[in-house]
Amino acid sequence: MIEPVRWGVLGTAKFAMNRWLPSFVTAPDVRGVAIASRDAEKARAACEQFGFERSYGSYDELLADPDVEAVYIPLPNGLHGEWALKAIAAGKHVLSEKPAWKDAAEARAVVDAARAAGVRVMEGFMTRHHARWKRVRQRIDAGDIGVPKLFTGAFCFTLDDAANARWNPSLAGGALADVGSYCVNAARLCFGAEPTHAWGLSEDTRGTGVDSTFSGGLRFPTGHATFVCSFETAFQQSAAIVGTEGSIALNRPFICREEPVLLTLTSAHGDPTEERLPVGDQYVDTLNHLNACIRDMAKPLWPGEDGLASALVLDALRASARSGVVAPI
Repeated sequence: MIEPVRWGVLGTAKFAMNRWLPSFVTAPDVRGVAIASRDAEKARAACEQFGFERSYGSYDELLADPDVEAVYIPLPNGLHGEWALKAIAAGKHVLSEKPAWKDAAEARAVVDAARAAGVRVMEGFMTRHHARWKRVRQRIDAGDIGVPKLFTGAFCFTLDDAANARWNPSLAGGALADVGSYCVNAARLCFGAEPTHAWGLSEDTRGTGVDSTFSGGLRFPTGHATFVCSFETAFQQSAAIVGTEGSIALNRPFICREEPVLLTLTSAHGDPTEERLPVGDQYVDTLNHLNACIRDMAKPLWPGEDGLASALVLDALRASARSGVVAPI
């Protein structure tokens, strides 16, 4: 056990209320100090629901609280960088909802500021902290599929709410940022390297100024990744990595519910074996890791620099979709 890290939360977004804040309650090394919202009543209700000590009617008030050591930022994408920089200036560690930054330029500014201030910054890709992805990486490192050559991924669902921030270009919305980023993150993990080139195809069927559907591809040193993401289809998530000697597929690569997580390893001859993994709580796992890094000032497994690398890939995918040609990264 370590001394609990004293956390504040900037915002009461639905995703945070449903996914992250319950884990702030159950994570062993968290002390919930404060929640802020532009709506003071929402902040008060959230504090009462999750047992935080106090609420604020503005984000600036929370950042001025000397008892808050670290902040979680579940605001719309386009506001992550602004408030991360303000939190860093106030001496706070930062866990930002993914995608942490609207572009690579913003990511660089945050990484540089965090390094200068001596605080920890991490992008909230909770999937990397779950047993399923740790096991995938272990299998790859053990040579169970040979050299990784192909990654395929999909993350799609129906987003009917026209007022949702994910449809807003000024808030860095779009399917690529929201759910395609999971596929990009998983591909980078599977190949254990950064891609060198990207190609993308974007559709804006609603005329909102953001991609409602996005298909992309990445060239890695040993192979290729392809993925699709959308706000306009039935729910779908999938991920598989194919190597020279076999392949790995996951039934729940990104969002875990109560059903078992199955890792299917298929040999070069097509013989499958299934490995059942615990559902677990990937949000608690993420908080436990970052809390430990804050307490001993160790570098997170995936620090702010990893978020910068991710932002560079997303920028290249968008550039390719605009130009119609392969973009270097």
